[in-house]
Amino acid sequence: MTKKQIRQINYHFLEANIDNMISQLQDWKNDGWDVVDDAIYIGLYKNRLETDEEYDHRMSNEKLMKERDEAQRRKQYEQLREEFGND
Repeated sequence: MTKKQIRQINYHFLEANIDNMISQLQDWKNDGWDVVDDAIYIGLYKNRLETDEEYDHRMSNEKLMKERDEAQRRKQYEQLREEFGND
């Protein structure tokens, strides 16, 4: 009787730097694993300096948030002063 080839499935969660992921994938390949499920999702991250446009946008947002915070604090102060007086 001839043995049939069967598909074995082994799920793993990859979370590491790219060098470690490549090494892990190479180890699995060396162990005979040959397919990565097409449903895999990998989030890639890198650090970079923000562009001038991103910087300007962030500064504008920070200024707006500071102004809103100051306005809210002023409103609270006025409400408390009204409630408790100037003492």
